[in-house]
Amino acid sequence: MIPRQEFFSGKLSVIRPLALVTEDQIQRWNRQKGMEPVPNPCPSAGRSRRQTVKDMLAELYRSNPKIKGNIFNAMQNVKLDYLL
Repeated sequence: MIPRQEFFSGKLSVIRPLALVTEDQIQRWNRQKGMEPVPNPCPSAGRSRRQTVKDMLAELYRSNPKIKGNIFNAMQNVKLDYLL
């Protein structure tokens, strides 16, 4: 997933403005502004692989601090032809 991605020969662009912001940064900002978190209303919240992947990435980040930078750099070099 890249922060800005074009579809249909550039007729549609998807912009992900928070793609490079960590969850921790968002939580800190919310606390500073006095905002309460909103519960996830998705019916499958808590039953998906999301937490497993988050835990796996956290372990990788702890074992090698450069991994996070490598992942984000890879997001900038995506070959769009390889995406579904």
